[in-house]
Amino acid sequence: MTENQNFVEKPKTVCNIGSFGLWFRFFVVGLVSACTVGLATPWMIVWIVGYICNNTTVDGKSIEYTCTGGKLFVEQIKVCLLTIITVGIYSFWVPARVLKFHIKYIHISEEY
Repeated sequence: MTENQNFVEKPKTVCNIGSFGLWFRFFVVGLVSACTVGLATPWMIVWIVGYICNNTTVDGKSIEYTCTGGKLFVEQIKVCLLTIITVGIYSFWVPARVLKFHIKYIHISEEY
C-alpha cells in the first residue's frame, strides 16, 4: 500500500470576482440606497450576492443565485414587523433567518 492511496483530494472552490468589480458594486449599492432612502436596498443586496454566487464554482459546478429583490423586500418587511411586535426580542433570530433565506435561493448546477 502506497502513501498516495490515503490521500483524499479536497473540494476546490474558485471565485472569479475582481476586487474592482466588487468595490464598484458596493459603491453603486451605497449610492442607489442613499438616493432611494433605502427602498432599493433589497434589490442591491440581491445584485451583490448574485454577482458573488454566479462567479463562483465548487468542484467544477457553478453556483446560481435565483432570488429577486421583491422576495427579499417582503422578507425584510416580515422581519421588521416581527421585531416590532416582539419589542425587539426577535432581533436575536434575524441573522439566522436572513441567512436561511439567502441559502434557500442558492443552487449548485451539475454543469460548468
